[in-house]
Amino acid sequence: MTEYILKVEDKSALSLIKKLLAYIPGVTLSPIRKQKKTGLDEALEDVKQGRVTQYSSIDEMFNHLNIKV
Repeated sequence: MTEYILKVEDKSALSLIKKLLAYIPGVTLSPIRKQKKTGLDEALEDVKQGRVTQYSSIDEMFNHLNIKV
């Protein structure tokens, strides 16, 4: 079986493409679903992009967040 990826920018053309493919024997249309990122994947991406804040102590973090203990 050979697979092709067809990218359609105009969503109005998608219904026509589906109808055309329905007439061709042996051809099926299967949408590709993107995998949703887990919280861990998002956190690792944040670290790679440098979107993290480091504190030398818990007191420094509380002061930065204006939390009084």
